[in-house]
Amino acid sequence: MYAARYFYLDQHLSWELNASLLPPNRHTITSPSPPPAAFRASASLLPGEADASRLPTSLECLFYDPPRFARSVREASPYPLTTPLLAGVVPHHLVADRYIASFFATVAETAEAYTSVLLLGPNHSGKTVPLVTSQAGFNTPYGYLANNIPLTQGLLEHPQLKVAHNPALIQEGHSLAALVPYVKYYLPQVTLGTLLLSNDLSLQECFILAQHLAQLEETLVVASIDFSHYLTPQEAAMRDLVTLKAIKQWDYPTISQFTDAHVDSPESLITILYLAELHHVPNLELWEHSEASLLENAPLPQGTTSYFILAAPRP
Repeated sequence: MYAARYFYLDQHLSWELNASLLPPNRHTITSPSPPPAAFRASASLLPGEADASRLPTSLECLFYDPPRFARSVREASPYPLTTPLLAGVVPHHLVADRYIASFFATVAETAEAYTSVLLLGPNHSGKTVPLVTSQAGFNTPYGYLANNIPLTQGLLEHPQLKVAHNPALIQEGHSLAALVPYVKYYLPQVTLGTLLLSNDLSLQECFILAQHLAQLEETLVVASIDFSHYLTPQEAAMRDLVTLKAIKQWDYPTISQFTDAHVDSPESLITILYLAELHHVPNLELWEHSEASLLENAPLPQGTTSYFILAAPRP
């Protein structure tokens, strides 16, 4: 694997981030029983939402900042890569924009391997519907990024997942929308899928979702996740070690109990891990690790946010 290039942990802790994420003893996944019939739903709108025919067919990149984007692309440094990726984990906090650009610059080296990108991330809106997607594409500064309609329709029609169609939430949710310009800039040929995950999503639902995603071909699945929130750098470092240990051990129950003090979307992280395991990926590669006050070169009164770049190569 590739060791992280930037550390903010004390030296006596940083060795943990050089260790392989390959667990010594992985558990065997067994297919869970279907959820109760009352839970199953086809495509739906959120309560009180307008009729689908009146929803927008194209979305805007509300979080695009031209100077910041240009600087991040200019400073991007691709990671070592020998095979296309199945999936990855990147931040959505744009303090870490250079890491986001570096991830997609790396993916672009094997661009021919992908026809679609699916972005997963936390639903910060507070809406309690388990999953939210949209059939709308995005108008980006680098051209129109079309939606992968068959991919999206497959999510909306899944018999065991409750998926709502809400383009407004996708457009306004920075966890996904912040990454859209990078997708179009580095992978201009792909189509896009988007999926917001609620913090109420269960382990069973994450596994069912991963089973569905495992059937997608030529699709890069990217989880947009920030890690420790609102802590001092020292506290964040300790929390990140706990998170890293859980990832290394494929410890889904522990990850599912994490709060923002560890990760803002345990469900997205769990889905990526399940997807990697279903594809027999032996380990995730750690490409980067840092935190906001280090990147800003200044203490942050509200506390720091930490970031990991993780990659699951195709087997």
